Amino acid sequence: MSEKQDFVKQLFTGTVYTAIAKYLSLIVSLVVTAILSRILLPADFAIVAIATVFIGFISLITGNGLLPAIVQNKDLTNADIENLYSFTIYIGGVAAVLFILLSFCIADFYLESRLLGICQLLSLNILFSVFNIVPNALFFRNKEFKFVAIRTIIINTMVGTIAIFSALYGFGIYSLLINPILGSLLIYLVSFYYKPIAFKWKPQYVSLKKVLSFSTYQILFNILNYSYRNIDKLLIGRYMSMVSLGYYEKSYRLMMLPLENISSIINPVLHPMLADYQNNIRFIKGKYINIISFSAYIGFVLSAVLFFCSKEVVYILFGPQWAPSVPVFKVFALSIGIQIIQSAVGAVFQATNQVRPMCYAGLIVFVTTLFSIVIGLFLGTLVKLAFCIVLSFYLAFFIYHLALFRYVFKESIAYFFMSLWRPCIIGLIIGMGLYLFDHWFYVESNLLALLLKLLVTIIIFTILVWFRLAHFPIVLLLKRIVNDKKDNS
Repeated sequence: MSEKQDFVKQLFTGTVYTAIAKYLSLIVSLVVTAILSRILLPADFAIVAIATVFIGFISLITGNGLLPAIVQNKDLTNADIENLYSFTIYIGGVAAVLFILLSFCIADFYLESRLLGICQLLSLNILFSVFNIVPNALFFRNKEFKFVAIRTIIINTMVGTIAIFSALYGFGIYSLLINPILGSLLIYLVSFYYKPIAFKWKPQYVSLKKVLSFSTYQILFNILNYSYRNIDKLLIGRYMSMVSLGYYEKSYRLMMLPLENISSIINPVLHPMLADYQNNIRFIKGKYINIISFSAYIGFVLSAVLFFCSKEVVYILFGPQWAPSVPVFKVFALSIGIQIIQSAVGAVFQATNQVRPMCYAGLIVFVTTLFSIVIGLFLGTLVKLAFCIVLSFYLAFFIYHLALFRYVFKESIAYFFMSLWRPCIIGLIIGMGLYLFDHWFYVESNLLALLLKLLVTIIIFTILVWFRLAHFPIVLLLKRIVNDKKDNS
């Protein structure tokens, strides 16, 4: 089997396992969220959202950059792995203690006493998440995607079920803590059981030095990227209200669902796969263009569908009490396409050892996003704020790809945009079809309206494929894999 065929086969296999885990977990997550949204109040979700933002930030600065660094570095020995794991044990313990102390300041800043206890409980999430960095990196480094998929499905189902029962039995806001705390604990225990790593009381700094250059820029980028994704929630909670933040957070999470559950079935597989070809820039560029062409069809179609189905989606999942989230989600839907395309760009920077320009691009994106959020807050409504943030997403899309094509691929970005025109037209045509459906028909049932709009989308897309306006790349990929199997049989 040729190098190209082997790459396609491994990428497809890894993506299938990751997709199964993601979509089964998505079903569980949607069921859990739908039930909890009918039991708990918007302010409950807002309070946990604020605590979760700080938790994620602490986790980033305590070593999350080590995971891609371990995947990327092929020269690490078993002793290096043990040293790195030992460092994370110390780092996780210190970070958890510091966050417990920080929780007093967080509660005072937001004038919300419940934040104190919630933040202190969530310090356990920091502890076990940091502990799991090195074992998790080894699974991805060894391309053990099947194990990761099975682990994810089982644990998410368990903690989701426990969260539902805890809410039904009156645990209230604390039901929202089941997933981050118990989930991180179980993932660590299972990972350590299958990948036991010896702990060293005095780890050697030389092992950390091997990954420090890569991981430093990676951690800085993670912090910038995480901040530009979450600083809006922190400011809304402080300068608007917890209720407004609850509606906003629900809209934002809905926007992130397709992004996380489409892009993240490829990205965990993509970096380990591309890392094997880190000196072959031309090969990586070709694979990246193929992947974004596939992602663009999904992304632009989803943008059109979710824009015109925003009311139905919110009402079906969360109920009419979340109606103020609908116009905000509608605005966010306009950015789903470009965000799905952009989601793979980090894996290419990592695989080509170009995390420095990625970090610099992240800094520019953070500044432009912060500026957009401030303008949105000044305008005073959630919808106007959402428009400003969507504009910042489009700027981020351009900035990251300009850096990628200039500093990594070393060619004009026009080559990249030429691959997007066809899926962009497909999205616009489907959007026009759904607009006409809304204009001509009124369907009282939200579920029936959603199903009819999905049917309209499928019909339009099928017609476009029939007339060869859309060349859906997944069909070509499946044909290639089938032909490879025939050649090898």
